[in-house]
Amino acid sequence: MASLNQIEYIVGIDLGTTSSKVSIAHVNDPFNIITVLSWDDLKESSKYFLSSVLYLKDENNTPLCGIEHDDVNDRGVYVANITQYLVDIDASNEKLSQLMDGLTVKKVMIDYLKYFIPLALKRLQVQDKLIKNERFQDFVNENFIDENIKTVCYCLVCPTDRQEFMKDCFIEAGIIEASEAEHRLSFVIQAVAIAHYQLSRDRKETGIENDQYYFVLDISDISIGIARIHAASTELLSTVTGISDDIRQGLLNLGIKFKDYLIENMTALKLDNLLIDQLVRTFSEKMKKYKFDMYTPTQTVISHNDIDGNPIEFTYEDLDRIVLKPFIESIAEFVSKADEAHGHCKIFFVETYDVNAPYFIENLLARDEGKLKYRHSIIEDSFGMVSSSAVSSRLNTCKSQTPFSLNDNQQSQCLGRKWSLPETVPSESTDDDNNGNGACDLIVGLGLSLLKNLWEFTSFCCDCCD
Repeated sequence: MASLNQIEYIVGIDLGTTSSKVSIAHVNDPFNIITVLSWDDLKESSKYFLSSVLYLKDENNTPLCGIEHDDVNDRGVYVANITQYLVDIDASNEKLSQLMDGLTVKKVMIDYLKYFIPLALKRLQVQDKLIKNERFQDFVNENFIDENIKTVCYCLVCPTDRQEFMKDCFIEAGIIEASEAEHRLSFVIQAVAIAHYQLSRDRKETGIENDQYYFVLDISDISIGIARIHAASTELLSTVTGISDDIRQGLLNLGIKFKDYLIENMTALKLDNLLIDQLVRTFSEKMKKYKFDMYTPTQTVISHNDIDGNPIEFTYEDLDRIVLKPFIESIAEFVSKADEAHGHCKIFFVETYDVNAPYFIENLLARDEGKLKYRHSIIEDSFGMVSSSAVSSRLNTCKSQTPFSLNDNQQSQCLGRKWSLPETVPSESTDDDNNGNGACDLIVGLGLSLLKNLWEFTSFCCDCCD
């Protein structure tokens, strides 16, 4: 059985909706977090490893992972954006079984992990920064994966409700043994990971102040989550607590809301189930192509014929009413619950993945009738941000990107220290908010790897965010 003292390497894993990323750090070298930047040395466009599985027609062949749709042709059954199936496992199992007998969410995840994790370790072994780091000399040894793999602890970014499911997948994939899961596998929700990312940045950019509390609201493809930061003089002394998360309120929920509307009004709109599926598919395709904006609200976005052959159309304004505003309402309610539990919040918004979110911000604030004060700050997305922050979340480190109180001698002492791995912070916090005053900043991370630039279809002037 692997023990806590045996762990030398933390591997952060981000199984994103469209692509997966992996990062690593040595427990005694927390300043250096290294991310895989290329998955194929022979291809210039190999920065992203797609979260996809291809089941070949010959069932005796091992499934292929990371395959692009254009490379599939008629080679077999292609399952893309695999983490989307975690939202509703029962419904996903039914959908997958229609593609191939015996295909389930668990089988897809297990097959992907069997392929991706060994590949990720091998790609880490050839990273120049890692090879040149003396603390990784054992790791880059060609026999490491076979002989010393138990010194690796994985930290997976995953919604709370699916962590037990994914733990089973890791075990059944043979990545870890059940007896060592406690020490070799950990989880973090994305809001907590992004909170660690914020703490690692220059405070002149983030505006984070010492001895203040902040909320981090993350809106990703498959879930939303809130974490709380208590900022101290350094990142090491600061704490991050996961408040809550919900796997059923991510951005994929927009497509669900659109489908629910069509089903509810299928008689009036003269639709059948086949037409509804076609319209939802068109809706998703439009999203992926970033075609939404509010410069011309009456412009037709989706056009199709009803069962009588007559045209049915949806404008930007229609989709705003049907999809986006109800979605914002649900997010606002989520925020309000945290606000009520932890005191009035001054909101600090963060945009990631180059997303333009002023319309979202405006409506979220309007919903609370101006009770929420806010500052607006744009946080540029960096490659591997989530996977590297997963590493940070697992390490009790002496990172000093913001070294406000450590002098050179103190930093040297920290770097020489053998760090242990902290227990995961519980979902609910019981300590007093901000020493009694309850003032929080809310950092909103809009993680839109699948629906990037969604908010362009409801773009407003950024002056309101100055």
